[in-house]
Amino acid sequence: MKNIGSKAVIQALLEIDSVCVAELQPFFYTSGWASPIYLDTKGLFSDIARRSIVLNAATNLLKDFVQKKRIDAIVGIEGSGVPFAAWLADRLDMPFLYLRKRPIGWGIKAQIEGNISTNARVLVIDDVTTDAKSKVDACIALRNHGALIEDIFVLVNFDIYPQSESLLSDANLEIHSLVTWRELFAQLSLEEKLPIKKIKLIEDFNKDPITWSSSHGGVGKC
Repeated sequence: MKNIGSKAVIQALLEIDSVCVAELQPFFYTSGWASPIYLDTKGLFSDIARRSIVLNAATNLLKDFVQKKRIDAIVGIEGSGVPFAAWLADRLDMPFLYLRKRPIGWGIKAQIEGNISTNARVLVIDDVTTDAKSKVDACIALRNHGALIEDIFVLVNFDIYPQSESLLSDANLEIHSLVTWRELFAQLSLEEKLPIKKIKLIEDFNKDPITWSSSHGGVGKC
């Protein structure tokens, strides 16, 4: 499955102004990376038409996949991805679980809301992934509770951080997405919605996000 590069999804994301570009100070992700861009999918929450475009594309992509992989449940990671995971679980007629980023208390209910059986095959869903580390951590947490996980699905995969591939490989995981950041940026550039200065800024970031991060006050390695 990997990535389908949906033009309709790309357009929907651009129309809700999901691409935020830093004016002066860079954005700092929770992982510590500094970046000139931030992808905000929350505009889809209240935009029914564009939300439907994205969910239709995701449903069409996942309906055969979940059967082929014998997925038992959908798991949404705490944050913006939870609504998308819940909507997709409903469309796919599958159980939905909610994974907190950090446990609150003790026992399985401290981090997971919903019932999960040992050796259940689950698909983790979120809206965006940058370097994939938080997704790998989430999958490890689920595995510690007995879940079987091989795949992660996101709306947008940055797919520019070189260490992501080894992180996923070491954890025996694969990320699938509707679109990548490069595809989104390519269309954004074609539509000439950004000044040349910002385009150049983003191009420099895309070429070497690690060096860009470290030179702008963020972390410089995974």
